[in-house]
Amino acid sequence: MAKECDWKILAQWGEEQTWTEILKREKQQLLKDIKALRDRGEAMQTMVDHLQSELSNLYLQFRKERDARRLLIWQLNELKGGSVKTEIPAEGNRGRAAPVRSLLNQ
Repeated sequence: MAKECDWKILAQWGEEQTWTEILKREKQQLLKDIKALRDRGEAMQTMVDHLQSELSNLYLQFRKERDARRLLIWQLNELKGGSVKTEIPAEGNRGRAAPVRSLLNQ
């Protein structure tokens, strides 16, 4: 009877050892997956930061171009003596280019 109990204990211990090894391997794999996901997240954050910086630079460039256009329009109007007429677009013309003078009012 004692030998039978010893065999059962050894079998149970062997089974537990097998499960312990399986769980250790699974844990290691999950830790690798977590590290890979963190690295991927950091790479994506770096990309987002770069794109935000690039967008900011483009915004500043477009703003400078807009300001330069407004200055040129103002100078053109000054040279013409303010003779450019201000027109209110008709109902059908909305969405088309605004008259030169109306650009200054923006």
